[in-house]
Amino acid sequence: MRTPHLSLILGPLLTLAGCGGLADVPMDEDEAALSTDCGTTRAVTCHDSPNNCSYPAKRCDPVPRALERASRTAEFALDGQPGHVIEDSLGNPLGSVAADVTSVHLNWGQRRTLHGASKVLAWAVRTDAGTVTGWINESALRHDISWMPSAEARNPGGAYAAWHVVDSDDTPYRDAGGSSLKVVESCEAGMNATDYLARNGRINLIYNLPGYDNPKLGSGTIDVYPIAARPVFQRADSQSSLGRPLFDCSSGRPVRSGKTLRFLYGHIQGVADRHGWIAQPNVAPGA
Repeated sequence: MRTPHLSLILGPLLTLAGCGGLADVPMDEDEAALSTDCGTTRAVTCHDSPNNCSYPAKRCDPVPRALERASRTAEFALDGQPGHVIEDSLGNPLGSVAADVTSVHLNWGQRRTLHGASKVLAWAVRTDAGTVTGWINESALRHDISWMPSAEARNPGGAYAAWHVVDSDDTPYRDAGGSSLKVVESCEAGMNATDYLARNGRINLIYNLPGYDNPKLGSGTIDVYPIAARPVFQRADSQSSLGRPLFDCSSGRPVRSGKTLRFLYGHIQGVADRHGWIAQPNVAPGA
């Protein structure tokens, strides 16, 4: 088989990341494949913590997304059946895949079992209820993806403290004109601080943090929870909060704002094998 040029792998992802209308979807950092080599695993690099590391994906995977091995693109073809449901991490339906959607993007390594069915995390799916990120049945995909492992962030061990999910206020993370501050030193579309806060009644956990280089980590979503359910977040005592500097683009260029968005590490109560980071404004102390 002829191996496609790298731009053919990244093209659909970069087009999607640059479009509007993704109000419920965090704009993760730029998707990046290192090469067309799907046989070699990337070296894992950690920034500021052993709990904040890059993905052990193959070099061809445009992390935080995965590469569909059959088509050699980021488009995972659906099986052609209508009405596939996208769910949050409690198994609540978020919407049904729109009738004209024939493929989805998957976050690399994200697998769960909900309602007794094997699920994978689909990113920015257009549904009858808007564009959402959430869990779709693995069986909804046309091609086998047994090659994709389940990526679990590090369990730090030790004691935990109970916090609970709240509806965060994003006002402190906007500039004087109401635009979001950025988590990277760039004024390009996406990479908004507000992407990591509560939206449409939901919050996300992420695998790693935004705003790093050499390598960029990706900050891909690993779970989506409804605020109304008031999930308990078990914060790992052994991991200090990490703050990411925020940049103001109101002048047309990125200027360090003096503000930071801090993140806590831990897991939602009941799923201790799924550690990740949550923006601190999304939680409050106490169960």
